[in-house]
Amino acid sequence: MDSKSIPNETVGVWECGGGSPTVDFSRLTCLEWAKGSEVRPLPLAALLPLVLVTASSCAALESQKSVYLIRIDREEQRLCLISPHGKRMSFEIEGKDPQGKIIRESREWLPVCTKAVRFVSAEGPVIPNDPYGRYCEIPPAGRDSGGYYHVGPIQDVPSVSLDFGFYKIRLTGPPADMHGRSGLLIHGGGKKLPDPLADFQGWQCTHGCVRMQNAHLKALVQALRSLPDNSDVRLVVTGGKCRRNGVVAETYRWEGGEWRMVDG
Repeated sequence: MDSKSIPNETVGVWECGGGSPTVDFSRLTCLEWAKGSEVRPLPLAALLPLVLVTASSCAALESQKSVYLIRIDREEQRLCLISPHGKRMSFEIEGKDPQGKIIRESREWLPVCTKAVRFVSAEGPVIPNDPYGRYCEIPPAGRDSGGYYHVGPIQDVPSVSLDFGFYKIRLTGPPADMHGRSGLLIHGGGKKLPDPLADFQGWQCTHGCVRMQNAHLKALVQALRSLPDNSDVRLVVTGGKCRRNGVVAETYRWEGGEWRMVDG
């Protein structure tokens, strides 16, 4: 269905990876969907097929209402959570900053680190010359990049983990499979940092996972666990270029409520 045939107020951008906007079907009622599909008046004989098509399409639209989308913006090194209605959701953050100040705030974007440390495995890359192969940066995902990641399950780390922090969120699906990747996670921690279990522990590159500040990861987990039981959470990775030359721990300073990289 051409989005140009639908009134402007019923068109939303659900695909966040750039390119042509797609129709946010969850905003359309059955009647609006039918009106948007009409290109010319239909004869009476065609009404029954239209009703049947509209009914089946409405059932498909209803199934999309529980789809939530996590978008990772690699260029800006941040993520957001988008509702089925195409709106960014707020995260409720609480924690103690490196100076001991209590932080309580709501944010729509949370910082992440997708940079992979310089690392060469003994067996080499799964796919030769693949910049998104094993131990490289997380592969892109979206409409033009092999589909979406499936998000979950969320795992509470049973014991103290300097590597992962308190939670691990598993990422699977075609974008990982096509590059021979397994074990992709969103997690916190960072064992080479001064205090890996602090609320705002700082940044350390990974072996291909997505790292978050522990307080921000907790806010993401709380948001995901508060979604309806039938929710389908997917993830896209957009923007930026693959960076294979990360270092184990770069130099950052706490400024403006977050860790910022020190130039030079």
